[in-house]
Amino acid sequence: INSLLVFCMSITALVYSPFTKLLYRNTDQIVDKAKNILAYVGLIVVPVSLLIIYFILELYLKVDLEFYFYLIAFVYVYPCYVYGLDIINLFKQHKEKTVVIVLTVGVVLNSLLSTWFLYLGYGIVGALSGSAIAQLVILGLIKLKNDKIN
Repeated sequence: INSLLVFCMSITALVYSPFTKLLYRNTDQIVDKAKNILAYVGLIVVPVSLLIIYFILELYLKVDLEFYFYLIAFVYVYPCYVYGLDIINLFKQHKEKTVVIVLTVGVVLNSLLSTWFLYLGYGIVGALSGSAIAQLVILGLIKLKNDKIN
């Protein structure tokens, strides 16, 4: 299930990676427009992807998950569409160390929260909730760091 969600997250990179060189060369206004477009694209791509995942889980794997699982999955996947270009912008500003620190914080937080929720007996929904919270923290930190340099 997690690999399907990670694949859904990786669609972000497929959307903007061909344009990375252009993002380095364009003005901040153009990059901001691209960020907004990517965020709107995510509002379409993520629900459609989650619907496909739903059918794969229901029909092929015979896994029945509650609707709130998919809501949490949206919170887990969608932030990538919002902060993806901010990471590219931080790289452009030679802030790679900042990106590594923020992502490391996210990994540690994800591990701790997911483990804690599993320990409390929340199962896959708990593990996904820990990941979703970590994604929101990464989103906040990346936006905070990116706003400081702009």
